[in-house]
Amino acid sequence: MSEAGDTELVAKALVYNDNGEFLILQRASSVGNPNKWDLPGGYIKEGEDLITGLKREILEETGLAIEDSGWRRGPELGYSVDYELAPREIGVSNHVTVFKCKVSGDSTSITLDTSENQDYSWVTVENVPSNFISRLKPYVAKYWTLFDLTEGTETVFDDGS
Repeated sequence: MSEAGDTELVAKALVYNDNGEFLILQRASSVGNPNKWDLPGGYIKEGEDLITGLKREILEETGLAIEDSGWRRGPELGYSVDYELAPREIGVSNHVTVFKCKVSGDSTSITLDTSENQDYSWVTVENVPSNFISRLKPYVAKYWTLFDLTEGTETVFDDGS
């Protein structure tokens, strides 16, 4: 949910566990994109870098800490948020960057912020729910595969945009 001090930058994460699954969150019925599944993450606050903001968002949303090493970064995705009436004004552009990072410690110790999310699930690319946020869904499998092929690098690829 957009708050005071938020920028138009959004960071999302393929947070993975030791079983090769990644975490998805089901949005609460009272927020933007109600009842849709999404990746953890959110708006970056003024003065934060993407990774600091993303770690803050993941901790706030799930109670999970993220390892400091092994991060993978995809290219920024730019699109208008009017597609599903996200919590900002229609027509405002989000700039979304997707990362892959590993949960630190016990991946079963999740404490949801129920003001934003109502459920969570650890999934594989093959079982991403059909009601996953539509603009992000095509990138999940693409990034997961590319991130796996580029272990040991920080930036995965540049799609030319």
